Amino acid sequence: MGTGVCLALCVIPTLLRAQTATGELGLSTDPASSRPAFHSTKELVATYDSLTDSTHLAVTTHKGTYFLWIQHPRLTWTVTYPGREPSQPPSGEILLVFQTRAPQSPRDNQLVMESAAGERLMLNSIRANTRPGPMTPALLMDFLIPIDQLARALAGDSVKLTVGGIEVKFKPDQVEALRDLLRQASAERPREGE
Repeated sequence: MGTGVCLALCVIPTLLRAQTATGELGLSTDPASSRPAFHSTKELVATYDSLTDSTHLAVTTHKGTYFLWIQHPRLTWTVTYPGREPSQPPSGEILLVFQTRAPQSPRDNQLVMESAAGERLMLNSIRANTRPGPMTPALLMDFLIPIDQLARALAGDSVKLTVGGIEVKFKPDQVEALRDLLRQASAERPREGE
């Protein structure tokens, strides 16, 4: 028994850096290239869907908090590639799934995204559904955002997103996580003139 305790106490856990799903790709037209380097701690996750033969690369910028009076929505952004490998260009849009839980509910289905640089993006949700939960139901609203418009909205240092009156502010690592997703998506898209 003494040896087992010693072995349990002598093992030191280490953290390993995870590799992104598609490797690290650069983008020469990145609006953030003139800024100092900042690395996001958010992880890009790739999932293959065999039914549609597509790969979904996603990042959750806001994990969502629902406890007593604290109500913060969950934001998950996904870009989709045809096939198992991102060898073909993705669709020109990113899917945002905006999730809230009761009693928090949006007044309407309009998304407004504003940056400190003065860029403003407005669009309506493409669908909404309710999912039962252990304590309260969740409302999920889907938004298809053109990649080019999202890139312009991320040009500033701070971003604010509002859906039906529910406001979400982005911290620097959350903005950088979205830029990472855009770099991954844009690196495989054909450039003009190709």
